[in-house]
Amino acid sequence: MSANPSVNVVIFEVQVGDRLEKLVAEGPARSADCVQRAWSIVGEMNGVLPKYVRRVYSEWQPSPEDLAFLGANFPQAAVTYSFKRPRADKWDRAMAEAGRTIQRATEKEAPSNSRPAKKWWQFWK
Repeated sequence: MSANPSVNVVIFEVQVGDRLEKLVAEGPARSADCVQRAWSIVGEMNGVLPKYVRRVYSEWQPSPEDLAFLGANFPQAAVTYSFKRPRADKWDRAMAEAGRTIQRATEKEAPSNSRPAKKWWQFWK
């Protein structure tokens, strides 16, 4: 996953036979069609049909445009995100806050006698 908050990582969890696969793409966080762009990359590269998408994760909350795209193409998919999408004039502050959150999360270490700490991007585990 990207430690750069200006890059929006998008993951599509896809049913392939009896297993689930995660298809990952990224794009500019501020883009109103970032999720749609991500799908055009991974969907085409992997030959996956939208009906097999079970979950969609976007680091940044999808824009209204992307929400419309998701609803039209993946009505069966659960959609989650980590960071709330700011108003257009609040992106710089939101990026700084997200960067601090990512930095803190990547610096945390689990005690040596336990399982490794869950990473901040392990949203489905």
